[in-house]
Amino acid sequence: GGGGGGGSGPAPVYTSARLLGEGSAPCMRFALNAANMVSFGGEQTLHGMLAHRFSGESVPSLSMRVRARQFSSFVVMVGKIASPEVFEPVHAIIVKDKDDVLMPLLLDPLPTPGEFRDAISSLSPEQQRFAKAFRAMQLESTLFACLVVQIKPQLETLLGLPQGALTKEIALTQQLMDLFIEYQVPSDLLTYAGEEEAPLADKLAQVRKHAASLMDMVKASKQQQLDEERQRAHYADPLRGESSDQSDVEEEECDEGVAPEAVTRGRRMMLKKKGGAARGAASYAVQKCAPPPPAPPMMMMSALGPPGAPAPQMAMMACADEAPQVRVRALNPEP
Repeated sequence: GGGGGGGSGPAPVYTSARLLGEGSAPCMRFALNAANMVSFGGEQTLHGMLAHRFSGESVPSLSMRVRARQFSSFVVMVGKIASPEVFEPVHAIIVKDKDDVLMPLLLDPLPTPGEFRDAISSLSPEQQRFAKAFRAMQLESTLFACLVVQIKPQLETLLGLPQGALTKEIALTQQLMDLFIEYQVPSDLLTYAGEEEAPLADKLAQVRKHAASLMDMVKASKQQQLDEERQRAHYADPLRGESSDQSDVEEEECDEGVAPEAVTRGRRMMLKKKGGAARGAASYAVQKCAPPPPAPPMMMMSALGPPGAPAPQMAMMACADEAPQVRVRALNPEP
């Protein structure tokens, strides 16, 4: 797509295309490294676009958008055509599971033959020969190419499975993709190595068993690394480790009205035990809180009054936890 004008978003560009079928398209190849070449075939489409601009205008910006559906995956390679049978990839990316990739295309337009002839007319013969040789080198590999490689058929071939065996095996395909892409597992550990005439279910069962064993090994390795990091952090900051270990202690619920100092005393005793040589060997539970001491009985005091009058009475109540409070109330009115 190209950049739209007037503040609008990217707009698609229209091209002239020619489609070559799988039988009529030539077989091409690209190099993985200096010693290995990969041959590929399939449908080939040649696109052509006429991009014109007036004098003083900038080169229009172009980009290629790649989208994948859920549970689908493929490799996109972009590069140039070096010869009728050689494709030179420059960049590659794996697109899978609803990925949406926008790749900008950085274009460097070459001058037309007339513009080039006018530009070198004032140069010396030696400089003109150098400029013509440089332009010929630029025109050799200027055809942009994009190659799409489906991953699932290549997985079936790599694992020794028949074509279409992984079509409905979505979970197994996802596990295989994670093992190959994220953990770089060698394919020999997952390949089917049984009889060629075995039924498809037996082949899939063997590959699934290999994948499950490798995933279990990966999970165990992750857990071991996590435990090592926790132990290293505990050794680096022991006080922080004690505060985190406190959450692992089983605390029994206390009845209503229990004094909080009993719980604090039990926790201190527990931390002293855990701080010894047998730290972490067993978990200590806070001892059950003791019931509060009984409140002192209510004390009644009487004050002597004048003869013949009923004596007023004063009631004083002492609280267990709070400061003593004296409440005075006249039980009989004065005469």
